[in-house]
Amino acid sequence: MLPFSITIGSTGITVPDTPTIRAGYSTVWQSAYPNLNTDASTPQGQIITSETAIMANVMANMLALFNSFNPRTATAPMQDYLANIFLLERFPATSSVAYLVVYGLTGKIIPAGTQFQNENGDVFVSSSVYTITNSGVPDMQVVCQTSGAIAVPADSITKVIPAVQGIDSVNNTSAGTIGSDSETREAFDIRIQNTISKNAEGSLSAILSNVLSLSDVSDAVVWENRTDAEVTYRGVTLEPHSVYLCVLGGTSAEIGDIFLKKLDCGGTNGAQTANVVDSVTGVAYSFKYDNPTLVPVFFAITVNKIGTGLSDEEITTLVKNAIVAQFNNGLGNYPKVSIADTVYAPRFYCGVNAIDGIEPESILVGTATGDRTHTSVVPLLNGLPTISADNIAVTVG
Repeated sequence: MLPFSITIGSTGITVPDTPTIRAGYSTVWQSAYPNLNTDASTPQGQIITSETAIMANVMANMLALFNSFNPRTATAPMQDYLANIFLLERFPATSSVAYLVVYGLTGKIIPAGTQFQNENGDVFVSSSVYTITNSGVPDMQVVCQTSGAIAVPADSITKVIPAVQGIDSVNNTSAGTIGSDSETREAFDIRIQNTISKNAEGSLSAILSNVLSLSDVSDAVVWENRTDAEVTYRGVTLEPHSVYLCVLGGTSAEIGDIFLKKLDCGGTNGAQTANVVDSVTGVAYSFKYDNPTLVPVFFAITVNKIGTGLSDEEITTLVKNAIVAQFNNGLGNYPKVSIADTVYAPRFYCGVNAIDGIEPESILVGTATGDRTHTSVVPLLNGLPTISADNIAVTVG
């Protein structure tokens, strides 16, 4: 029997480290062959080293398996299996979307699936059939073939591939909507935590859990006023004894049904109205909620080259992509930026610092082109910070 083992204690599961495993194998060999030299330079020492490497790999895999049953440390696919207990699925990657202005031969039919290309070589595909009129096509929707946070700055999609007779010019005169990568482990973990109160009633967590469980909802925030007086919090006024919901996505029918089932008493607040009828009593109810107001965030970033052959333009693109990706998808222990979240500039150093050949000198934020001088941006309770590559100014030193 080997003189080491996996142990389960008050601090969790522990496996022996490599030196312990090698010492154990050496003991076994020396018990069979007294006075045996087990130094790694000897033939028997090399066998022991190989056995140690095999067992260390087994222990590492066992530890990874044990950790995969812990919701706090599980990664895909085990995290997905655990989430299925709560009937949750990871948000898949989405594609960037842009709208093109197309000019050409009047009456020319552009079939769905026509391909266009931006300056970086990314391919976008038309989602419907369009016909060129005397004034062209003002709003052709195209979707990027590659899922993920593909930047779509204005005036970047200008080619038809291959060239199509009857199409003279194409261009996206405004920036497109950037897609997102598949939901990260950290973001999915936070959403799982936010939905564990799905079966509760009467609490803010019960409302939030059910709202976030809707397939067409990507973000939400809740707040409440338990006092007898009207309260204004972060720019939003709440009536006495009422709750406030701000949600991105969802329909009024879905929101109203959740309020009907999960809000025990008290009023609601917001500019949107959800009318719903109790299927049992036939009583009609009207609830209030909000959709978020978009708050564009502007970045001013200064980076320095440290032995890289990249051009300033290439570095600028890499930095912008890193900021957009972290902002929309999160990075490491930092989740994506959500409704009412304070945008802290220092959080984005890690994303920029991960780019080879540069180091960040300063990162500042603001809410206007001429106001990128702050270390944080604090939106209102109904504000959803947003990011665009066009709003990121990069200075390369």
